[in-house]
Formats: sequence, C-alpha cells, structure tokens
Amino acid sequence: MDEKKVDEITRLAMNIYSNKGVYALLLGSGISLSAGILSGWRVTEDLLRKLAFMQEGHNPDDVFLWYKNKYHKEAEYSDLLGQLGHHPAEIGNLLWSYFEQSEEDRKNKRKEPTKAHVAIAELASKGYFKVIITTNFDRLLENALDQKGVKFQVVSNETNLEGAVPIVHFPVTLFKVNGDYKDTRVRNTEEELTNYPPVWNNYLLAILKDFGLVTCGWSATWDKAVINDILNNKHHQYSYNFTYVDKDKSKEIISLSDDCNGSTFGIDGADDFFTELAERIKALELIHDKDMEIDKEIAIARVKDCIMRDEDIIRYTDLFENETARVIQKVGEFTYTNEYMNATLYSQIYSTAISYLSVLLPMSVVAVRWTDSNHAEAIVNALSALANRPIIISGVFTDEGKLQNHVVDTLYLYGTGIACLYYRKYELLDRLFRVKLDDADRLSSSYLIDIANCWLIDRDRWNATSQNRLKTPFSWLVSDLLRPMFAVIKDKEEFDTYFCVFEKLLAMYYYMLISSTMQIEEFRHNAPIGQFAWQSFYFTRKNDNKYEAFFNEIVDLKEQSSQLRGGLFEGKYELFNEAYAEVNEIEKRVRPYMMY
Repeated sequence: MDEKKVDEITRLAMNIYSNKGVYALLLGSGISLSAGILSGWRVTEDLLRKLAFMQEGHNPDDVFLWYKNKYHKEAEYSDLLGQLGHHPAEIGNLLWSYFEQSEEDRKNKRKEPTKAHVAIAELASKGYFKVIITTNFDRLLENALDQKGVKFQVVSNETNLEGAVPIVHFPVTLFKVNGDYKDTRVRNTEEELTNYPPVWNNYLLAILKDFGLVTCGWSATWDKAVINDILNNKHHQYSYNFTYVDKDKSKEIISLSDDCNGSTFGIDGADDFFTELAERIKALELIHDKDMEIDKEIAIARVKDCIMRDEDIIRYTDLFENETARVIQKVGEFTYTNEYMNATLYSQIYSTAISYLSVLLPMSVVAVRWTDSNHAEAIVNALSALANRPIIISGVFTDEGKLQNHVVDTLYLYGTGIACLYYRKYELLDRLFRVKLDDADRLSSSYLIDIANCWLIDRDRWNATSQNRLKTPFSWLVSDLLRPMFAVIKDKEEFDTYFCVFEKLLAMYYYMLISSTMQIEEFRHNAPIGQFAWQSFYFTRKNDNKYEAFFNEIVDLKEQSSQLRGGLFEGKYELFNEAYAEVNEIEKRVRPYMMY
C-alpha cells in the first residue's frame, strides 16, 4: 500500500460509516479476477479467435485488426454472437462457458462470488452502499446480493432504465454500465465505451454528482465515457477514492484522480481490500455510540447559541463539562493492554478513541472558531480533564500499553490545536500546549505534551508488525482520523499543511518547555519530530507554500507577526527563534533515519 496514504482504509471506513449510503462503488474486471472470470475485452478477444479460426483456419496475431480489415468496422459483441450462433439457445450456450460454472469450475470453486463480492453484499445489506456501478458482464455480484437477502434492482440497458425505481427509493441499485452478458446490447467497442446514449450518460452523471465514489478493479483505461463523466464532476460533494494494485501500471487512474481532486491508494487486491474495509466498519459499529452521533448536531447548535449570548456562559460551560464527563465515562481504562503493541492494536485503540470524541471534538472545533477568552476556558479545561482523568490500574500491563491511555487527550489536543491554527486563535493554542498533568512523577516534566506527541506510536514496532513501512505512522494515522472532523478544510493538502505546522509548533514548545530545562546535555537537544520533517520537501514544490509562509512571517515580522501578537511564545521573538533553530537542527539530524 502507498505509504503516503497511511491507513487510508481506516479513513475510508470512517467516512463510509459516518455517511451511510452516500458512496457509490465503481467496480471493474479486477473484482472478479480471483473467480476466474475474463473481462469483457478478453471475452471478445476469445470470440474473435474462434471466428477467425472458423474462417481462416488459424489465429491471426491481432484478431481485432484482422476483423477490422475483413469487415471494415470495429469488432462488435452483438455481431460476433450473431456470426457464431444463429439461435438464442446457441448464443446462450456459447456465453455460458465464460460466465457460468461448469462441473469442473464448481469443484475448483471458480466462477462463484469472491470474498470481495461477499463483503460488498454484506455492506450493501446494512445500507452502506445504495449504488454499485460495474463495467463487468458477469452476475457474481447479483449472486452475492441474493445470498445475503439484499433487495436490489439491476439497470443494464435503456429498456430497464425506463422502469427503474429512483435510486433514493430503492435499497440497492446495480448499474451495469456496459451491460450484461445475457443481453447482446453490451458495450465493448471503443466507440461504444466512448459515447453513451444521452439517457444512459445522464443517469451516470446524476450518480457521480450526488454520490462519493470508491473504485476497485477498474483501471480508467477503456471506459472513456465513464472517465469523461468523472472529470465533469470535479466539484463533487463527497470524496472520490481510487484504488490500484500496481502503481507502475496505474498511471491512468492516478492521473484521473489528480484531475478530479480525488485520492488514490494502493491495495493488495479486491478480496483483501473489501474484506478489511468490512471488518473495520464492523469494528466501528461495535465501538461507536449511536446516540452520541445523533446528538452531535444538537451539541454544535447549542455551542453556537451559547456563544452568541454572553449571558449563557454558564450553560456553555456546563455543556462542555457534561460532554467531557461522558467521554471520560466511555473511555474508562479501554487502552490498557497486556499485549505488546502492534500496528493492528494501535489502529484499534486510535479508532476507538476518536469514536469517543465524536461529539466533544466537533463542538470544540466550532467553539474555537467563535470563542473569546471567556469561552476558551472550557476547551482548556476539557483537555485538562481528559488528561487527568482517574486511571484504574488492574492486572498486568506494559508501560507502552499504559502510555496509550493518553490517546484520547492526544487526539483532542491535536484536533483543537489544528482548529486554533485554522482560525488563528494563537492564545488558545499556547494555553493548550501548556496544559499540565497532576501526577507526573515518572515523566521528565509535568506538561501533557511530554506524552501527547508522535512518540506515542513506536515507529519500529509499527513497521515490524505491519505490511506498510511508514516514516511517521503516528502522524499519518492521526491525520487520517482527524481529517473528517474538518469539513471546512476541503483540500487534503491544505489540511496536511495545518497538521504539519501544528506538529512543528508542538515540537518547538516541547523544546522550550521541556528539553531546554534538562540538566543532562544530551536531553537538551530532543523533540518529537513528526511528518513535517519530510513533508516539508513536498510543500516546497508548491507555488503557495503555506507551511513555510507561516514560519517566515514570524521570522520577517518578529513581534509584529500575527502569531506572536496573538499569543504564541509569550509574544517574544527570542523564545520563538531559539526553539525554531533548535527544532530545525533536530530535523536535520532525524530526517535521514526517516528516508527509507
């Protein structure tokens, strides 16, 4: 999997879970490969070989070119079937061998729904997918949906499109955009795949406009009409997600993703991808409190209402205290573990933690935007209460497992901190960085940021227990979990910029408040270095490098910069400059170990 898309499946699972029914699937031939089903193109090629052998007595090297030279037109599926079989029964028998199980297929478990088909059907049965677009002719997905008892309608030609129930009024719609193998009206030639009939194209455009997208097994190579329609929906409301197996052979789909503001990430195959996606969504079902999800919008509305009315500061404070107490009650001692940490366990702990913040963090982000000094106190107190909540120690646990007890407060610190940067609430950010722990005997300092930083995940342990070798696993996991909380930041690169600025500021505050006070010299030159240490290389290639611009403003304007005037580093340039220079040196020292 592409390491720049760290744990994208977790992000995708959370988005699909949180936005049930708003993502459409776009499936290609790769979804049926493990079942031994040929793609429509390969079926046509094989039919051409049969026809050529019947007429020429041998197989030409390029059967498509042979057909074009002989018949002066592109090879059409329906024409081929007409020449190879004169009656419906003959045609049916001809196609049967490509898509239906023979006794030998049944014995070897070929041409039956794959793990991917089964996982898709399971997710569809729960309402996560209402629309499935497929370029495949086979009926494996229909079989899987039938086996799960899913009510679905199939739209495979203009005729049944006329009688189709509107998508919003039917549990699942399977849109076979290029047709079905039992219908000779399938689309397979270059012309047919480039120019859909208007009514057909409009149906596809409506889906792409109203739904997000997840592709799998689709190469973005042959289906030109689909590609053009995707490009015509650059300003889609929900994200477009494109998967690939071999990056070197996926230039078309990566280019398409870039052109339509989508995201791409590598997978090991359709079976693994959908099985893992279904498992992660199932985990979210188990850990998310649905009542809290329902209350989120109400809580946000109450925060806005309280901030508008100065006299409601008591109700506003109570709202934060009550929600913080609910989080503390939900968390309990959930992170304690007797197991040694591994990538899977890390992901589970962090996904669980973000679920417990599903109300508190969104309402805090809104509060940061409109807050003044009076309202800021509730946010700082919420972080302090999370960090200093009672810890019930029972049984045996590892020190690393115990550290994970601070995942919830770390995610809250990162989420509210990024909001502070986005809305330029620098005084509040300064206060968040200075939150302390009441019981810090085992720490080198009493500041929460001594724990709440990228060192919470051991990089070597993650990489030793995961297929993905990542430079900064903590940063990528946390950024993926937090990004859905910031709908206001539409562009992923912009979010990454704010995330990296926050992590660098945290490292600078770590140096200023903790490292610089150490008596032992070697400890004085240390700070938690996150993904900003190497992401900065990518930022420098952009014309609008907001990452460097943030720090350059302080360097250029010193105490007159908005950041220092706003309250960072006590408003003193010498404090900023010392921390900035030290962290830059630590970056240089650490960066080579990040570059694999």
